[in-house]
Amino acid sequence: MAPRLLVANLDCESEYALAADVTLAPCELELAPAATEASAAIGTLLRVFLDDRDRLWLPAAVDASRVPPVEGVSADPECIHGPLDADTGYRDVLSWGSSTSIDALIKDRARTANAPDLDGPIVDSLWSMPKSPSDIAARANDRARCLELTEMIGCALPGARMVKSATDLALHLEDGGARAAPDEEWIVKSRFSAAGRWRFRGRGRFPLEKRDTATVEHLFERFGQLVFEPWMARSDDFGCTAVLTADALCIAGFHRQEVDGQGRFRGLEFTTGSSSTPWFTSREARALQGVVEVVGMQLRKLGYVGPFGVDAWRFQDANGNIGFQPLGECNARMTMGLVARAWAERLAAAGKLGKDQSVRLRIGKEAAPCDEGVQVVSLLLPGGGDGLGAWLQMRGGG
Repeated sequence: MAPRLLVANLDCESEYALAADVTLAPCELELAPAATEASAAIGTLLRVFLDDRDRLWLPAAVDASRVPPVEGVSADPECIHGPLDADTGYRDVLSWGSSTSIDALIKDRARTANAPDLDGPIVDSLWSMPKSPSDIAARANDRARCLELTEMIGCALPGARMVKSATDLALHLEDGGARAAPDEEWIVKSRFSAAGRWRFRGRGRFPLEKRDTATVEHLFERFGQLVFEPWMARSDDFGCTAVLTADALCIAGFHRQEVDGQGRFRGLEFTTGSSSTPWFTSREARALQGVVEVVGMQLRKLGYVGPFGVDAWRFQDANGNIGFQPLGECNARMTMGLVARAWAERLAAAGKLGKDQSVRLRIGKEAAPCDEGVQVVSLLLPGGGDGLGAWLQMRGGG
């Protein structure tokens, strides 16, 4: 039987940026070697969706000794890298995010797949559902569209809007555009950005330091309009993972996220077999669920089907008031929340994980300290130029 192919193109936003009306050459969107290595290393976690006979495409080679076997889980695919040819020999193709190269691989046969059983395992549902073409995925991932959604829902941050030049940004700040944030901190970012790239965090009003002014002007030159937001003092980060079909929405679950100071993902935690949200107030939980449902409807109007995630966070404003932002970002692609839940599904099926257990996915240079009674499963061992590792930490339950 022909193998399946999973493409770990964790940098799919780069292609969306290139397709947008920006003055970029393809080489300007390429990750630095260290970032490419890190992306490839984290991409190995996607092997959870594969069987031994399948293949996993990574943006760079990863030392096989860093990818340990997981007891009871058959997920040891052949890892490949290099150019993605329009090979028709694969039985099926799945990717982290849509792209033109993926369009050429899947062609029409994956567009007309049967609707998946959303009550079944995540691992199966993603393979069986139709895949959205890259042009639709690009529109679905546009941060400008997300800003429009926050305005429609009524949860836009005070002062958040599109700015078209450094002069426009200076005038907006002079008018108090960042007044809602402590110390008038703010951020401008590309319409297509991820992992802390193509953005600038500033404080106060113009004039900025000469070097910072040059950085901001360069962002405008490269990307045209930028998304402006006041930078609130975030105290907690959350997320929701979901899968969307032409006529159904399945919310896989909610989780608490860990991010670093640059907004880069570093981990998450959730509870198996439970839809409870212990980290939220009841009001916050209702707000986030309502936003996910609205986002799902809007994505469907665009023609998007597939996995998506919504990021949310709790913050403190300039007056010390605690607020909740139920729509920080929308990512119309796979997410690490979905990957972590897929690993939990695999482990539960192998009898290694029970209901009502706390599961924590940790990504970093080393595993977080664990209390007694916490089971740790290594998914990626630190090494290479990136030095990153990944672990699942499980506590409690049957």
